[in-house]
Amino acid sequence: MHRNPQRNASPASPATRLPFSHSRLRPIAAGLLVALGALGMPAFAAPGDIPHPSLLLTNADIPALRARATQSPHAIIRTQALNIANTASLPAVATTAANVRERALQLDNIMSATALAYVLETDDAKRRTYRDKIATHLGFWNPAATGSLSAHYQWANPPTEDWNYMTPTSNAFVQSVFALDVIYNDLTAAQRTQFHAWLGIPGKFYTDRRINWMTAGLGARVVWALYNNNTAVAAPAIREYVDDTRSMMSSDGVFGDGVQYGSSRWWSPEREVKVSVGNLLAVQGLIPRESWYGDTRFVRYMEWLTGYSHTPARVGWAIGDSNSMRYPTWLGSAHNARRYSAEAGRYEAWLKQGIPPKGRLTSYVFDDTTPASQASMAPSRIFPNGGAYFRQVRAAGTFSDQDLAGVLHNLRYEGVMTQRFLHRSGR
Repeated sequence: MHRNPQRNASPASPATRLPFSHSRLRPIAAGLLVALGALGMPAFAAPGDIPHPSLLLTNADIPALRARATQSPHAIIRTQALNIANTASLPAVATTAANVRERALQLDNIMSATALAYVLETDDAKRRTYRDKIATHLGFWNPAATGSLSAHYQWANPPTEDWNYMTPTSNAFVQSVFALDVIYNDLTAAQRTQFHAWLGIPGKFYTDRRINWMTAGLGARVVWALYNNNTAVAAPAIREYVDDTRSMMSSDGVFGDGVQYGSSRWWSPEREVKVSVGNLLAVQGLIPRESWYGDTRFVRYMEWLTGYSHTPARVGWAIGDSNSMRYPTWLGSAHNARRYSAEAGRYEAWLKQGIPPKGRLTSYVFDDTTPASQASMAPSRIFPNGGAYFRQVRAAGTFSDQDLAGVLHNLRYEGVMTQRFLHRSGR
């Protein structure tokens, strides 16, 4: 199988290999090559020259993905996805301001699970069943349909200030595009045109507008541009997406808005658009692998998130805009901290305690397939721009939820500090 060399080189984890290929990155106009080269990205193929699927996976990847279906944790991810794909549906009731969030979260879950079921299924009749389910649920982006989620994008004053509208719907939109990409070759030309027109409504919104939850909006913008091979939009949006994500943490990796925001942003399926796009870019070679998994700030952040953001009892520190709860019990994204560093992988194994990822296409594709890391609680550590984290185990060589721990949170941002960061960091 052809492998993009950018995916296989990482100063953080040189032994990691990502089992995906990508065939759509081809040189085009010299001027575009220069523009993209300045951003550290390869060029795109010409419009209409993109094979499908092309976002999370290609047809060449499917045999390897199916081969994992009997292995842990992929077998569990598959079982969960099949349960959703075979039973869940979104009822055609009127979409109102009060239920946009819940309907978007349901659609997101159905699209991702059913797309995975379609990819893994080998029986043609069952594949058609999953294809039809995705096609039916793509109908909820039809602005004229009862229950349309496109309707609120067309309101005179879309509620860009309300998380309940913007983040869940951007997540549902991105998962819908992923699902359409997966079943693309199994649709008629008329179906493709229709679905593209419906998704084009939120797609245009995210392309033209900047929302307060900028990372979610940028993630949606990037995915829609990649699906359409719109280089003019994709190239600057990718750079802005990566830079915006980096800006949320101190130079040594402590998240500015607290433990709860840091955990949910990186691990919560309902906010997956904020980080899955980064995984997609690195996996598919649209940015150099080291720009994501090997980025020093991201590596330190993943070590902080998996090793220091929680107490020995695995309860998140109530710092900033956070409360104390066991985040890993409900956060079900892919286990891939090892791609950032060996330390992060060991801390993730300790923190998540074998909790499997959710039954989603993204969880299945992005989960690290290397042997599981040995669980280890993080030692004491000082983050010069983030604080001091103290650990003392009760007995050498062991760790338990009764070990001693303390934290002195002392967040410092380089450059302009906003009132938002000042307030939420508790300073």
